[in-house]
Amino acid sequence: MQVGTPFRVLVRAPLFGWLCGMLLFAPLMLRAAPSARLYEAEVPASGQDATARNKAIRAALQQVLVKVSGNRKILRRPGIARELDKASRLVQQYRFRVMGAGEGAATRLNARFDADAINRLLRRHHLPVWGTRPAVLAWLAVDREGRRRFLSRERFPRVYASMKQTARKRGLTLLFPLLDLQDRRALKATDLWDGFGKNIRTASQRYVPDVILTGRLEDQGGAWRGQWSLLQQSGAQHWETRAKTAAAVVEAGMDNAVDRLAQRYAPILADEAGDEVLMRVIGLDSLPRYVRVSRYLQALDLVDQVGLQRVAPTDVVFALRSRGGEEALARAIAIGGLLVPEPVAEMSSAGADVPSEAEEGGASGEEDAGVTTTPLAQAPTLNYRLR
Repeated sequence: MQVGTPFRVLVRAPLFGWLCGMLLFAPLMLRAAPSARLYEAEVPASGQDATARNKAIRAALQQVLVKVSGNRKILRRPGIARELDKASRLVQQYRFRVMGAGEGAATRLNARFDADAINRLLRRHHLPVWGTRPAVLAWLAVDREGRRRFLSRERFPRVYASMKQTARKRGLTLLFPLLDLQDRRALKATDLWDGFGKNIRTASQRYVPDVILTGRLEDQGGAWRGQWSLLQQSGAQHWETRAKTAAAVVEAGMDNAVDRLAQRYAPILADEAGDEVLMRVIGLDSLPRYVRVSRYLQALDLVDQVGLQRVAPTDVVFALRSRGGEEALARAIAIGGLLVPEPVAEMSSAGADVPSEAEEGGASGEEDAGVTTTPLAQAPTLNYRLR
């Protein structure tokens, strides 16, 4: 924490307890923890002997590297190919699972890898480490024999399963609409073809997604065509996929969607320690709110450390150690919508009720809480409000 000229802050009684607790633990710098599921994969295995095990572990590492980086092309790199030869050194635990019985039995291996080692590997090769991911709401409809209907698990189980499997394999949080009466009143399947973006966004509000994915699948007689759109706050992206089956066209469309999201949200992180970024958040007037925001920041993959820089009755300044830069950090914070950007003018007035030294000596009737802090030598560069 930066050292400046100390001044005393008068703290009202309801805030005193949680404020003291925050200051007590302020020197602690907590390390953000990655999502464990990103670092595990399940793949087919030809058996349970050493040769089959090592081959399956190598395949699992391939899947994990693609999942964590968000980049399907990394396996073509010569350097990554050499890293795959060391797959067994990176695995933390594995287990076999036998599905079925008799001649039809299939063996699968589930492997979990060392997250820190995987991250270091990717950084050595200047590849992204994508931990914080947007929740994606998927609206899909099928045009078959001139009839357009929403894609549901009951009507198209194989296509639905293909979407879920691809999302799991790529580490994407995928949401599906309930398609109940409320959804069908707000949105018709034909709206996906007519380009009624407003209707799609309105119908999606109840699910609070970070990103909206729409897919229009068309049976062309012996082949399938998929038209896809990603709707984000920054705009929309569109692409097309073709395949012989509906499941295959959905798998290709999902892979393309994840590739596009990774380009925006997966920062290339340096292997060395990042720069310190000061971020002010207003609306943290209770311990539960502070803990909620602190834990959220600790979970961001590009944030290595979270510390306290300053505490006031209505706002808190965090000192973050981030390796992704301010722009990448802002994009990561936007995911989930817990914090919303706040204009600097609003932020400057947030602490207006903090008494000055002259007021401390006045006849306010309030006692000095005895808590000391330091003024900011540098203004926060990121400013937010708790939603």
